[in-house]
Amino acid sequence: EPAEAPAEEPVAGPFTVGFSNGLITHSWRTQMTADLVQEFEFYKGQGLVDELLIQHAGFDVDLQISQIRNLINSGVDLLLINPNSLSALDPVIEEAVDAGILVFAIDQPVTSEVAYQIIPDQVEWMTKLAEYVVDRLGGEGDVVYMSGYDGSPANTDRDIAVDQVVAANPDINLLTKVN
Repeated sequence: EPAEAPAEEPVAGPFTVGFSNGLITHSWRTQMTADLVQEFEFYKGQGLVDELLIQHAGFDVDLQISQIRNLINSGVDLLLINPNSLSALDPVIEEAVDAGILVFAIDQPVTSEVAYQIIPDQVEWMTKLAEYVVDRLGGEGDVVYMSGYDGSPANTDRDIAVDQVVAANPDINLLTKVN
């Protein structure tokens, strides 16, 4: 009879957590970061985590890639990424996973197949919001769409939703979209 493989021992903490964020230019991102710090302190009090390293890259995808490499080299055990790009971070995400780091993309998607993704459905969310605006206008009128930063994965999905809602409502006139 073949011997059974020994059961893997659970990895013991405390764990070092890295957070790679793009921009922090508005209250939502500021609150997201504050909430992360607050939750980290809760888990630190339980002895599960010991250090939180936070990097903000602004709009710069290359800087975010560099900062993620710095977090990898800092020995993080868990890496949370709010990505600036749908696909540009995939190679560095793979580097992190190859180094034994658990990687989560949060808020915005990535095309990486090795990162866990915890993201809202931005198309569905913005569809409901745009339909609410159309309903408030009685199905007709002029609108200006203030979008997020051009090229971010979540923003691209929200733009798709707005375009679909406007196309389905011919009496809504989209005057302009600004990022």
